[in-house]
Amino acid sequence: MAHKRKNAKHPVIVHGLYAYLEKRKLDGRTRVVKAMKEARAGLMQLFPNGRVNAAASLIIDRVVYKALKLSLYEMQDLKGMSGISPESKNKYLEIANSMRDDLRFLTNLAARQSPEREFPDLSEYLETVKRAARAQVIKLKGETADD
Repeated sequence: MAHKRKNAKHPVIVHGLYAYLEKRKLDGRTRVVKAMKEARAGLMQLFPNGRVNAAASLIIDRVVYKALKLSLYEMQDLKGMSGISPESKNKYLEIANSMRDDLRFLTNLAARQSPEREFPDLSEYLETVKRAARAQVIKLKGETADD
């Protein structure tokens, strides 16, 4: 249930989808912030050499925020706390679908920024094949010629 504060414009909601994150003390030492930083770093690894442009950075921030809101709702549901209504379930599904679309867009953006696969020059390839043919064959103990 929402808590009421004296002279508050709105109730202070501390859990679920409608939780006011600015009311929480989210500094760098909390598990939530550490998890958000790890998620952000993981999403940035989708991009080659960690070079993320402004649009991708904005989408990454949106995904991390939505993931936090969804995890708050899931914790509320798992703990059996009050406040879960059909409206909040619909809101959960909307945010989950939005996050899925953002992730799909982000992975497509990362794929477009990755460098094209370069094929070796023909002369380099032939030289590699020649070196492989000249390499000594090392037989392991117990290995027969038929293996």
